[in-house]
Formats: sequence, C-alpha cells, structure tokens
Amino acid sequence: MSVPTPAVMARRLPRPRPRQITGRRLILLDAIRRTGGRWTTGRVQSLYALVLPSHVYRSTIRVDLRELCAAGHLVAHGGDYRRYYTLPEPTAHQTGSAAERSAEPHRACPVDDGSAEGELHRHVTRRHGGRYGKASTTE
Repeated sequence: MSVPTPAVMARRLPRPRPRQITGRRLILLDAIRRTGGRWTTGRVQSLYALVLPSHVYRSTIRVDLRELCAAGHLVAHGGDYRRYYTLPEPTAHQTGSAAERSAEPHRACPVDDGSAEGELHRHVTRRHGGRYGKASTTE
C-alpha cells in the first residue's frame, strides 16, 4: 500500500464552494450597500420588520451578519456587546468614487426565476421603491 503525497491528497479533498447569498441575506446586503453606515442587530431588525412578512429573531439576524462577514461582504467592529458591521473599505484596485457607485441605477433582481426570493425582492422594489429606510407618511 502506497502512502499518498500531500499533492495527491490536496487533489482528492473537496474544494469549498463559494457561499451563495440568497433570500433574506441578499435583501440585507443590498440595503447595506445602498445606505452604508453601521449596521447593528437592532438596525437589521427594523429593516426586516419593514420588508419581510414575518418576524425574524435577533439570533437569526446575528447569524446573517456573521455569515455576510465570513463571506467577505462585511467587516465586524466592536466587542461582544457593542458589535456592528460595515462595508469593507475600498481597496486601491477598485475604481470609481463612492459618488459614482451610489449613482448607479438599481440592479435587476438577481433571482428572476419565479422563486420566493425573487418575488420578495420584487415586492420590496414595488412597495418601497427599492429603498429600505423607514417609510415616510408624508409621501
């Protein structure tokens, strides 16, 4: 029996698949990219109350934020009791100013296959005009 070399073992190991952002997390990431700033569990809970049909527990929100952070979409700041998340700072190879990026038109729904995720995204766009802030009563 031969012992496999590290190079052979590396080829046999399954490669981690990139994490797909879907559903609730896709809505959250889109809102964070649109508005920027610090995102806490409470701020996300307010967003979810506006755009989702059912209640989302704070523990679930924490998991959503941690997963987006683990995927490299967000950066965590603060300690255990004052944690907040922001978008990562742009690197030197990223082109365009923040003003140019914010002036981009809203991208089409990335899930346009009739799924529940796509329907939720379309609902938010129709009902809230693509905005995820507090609804204004003076409009």
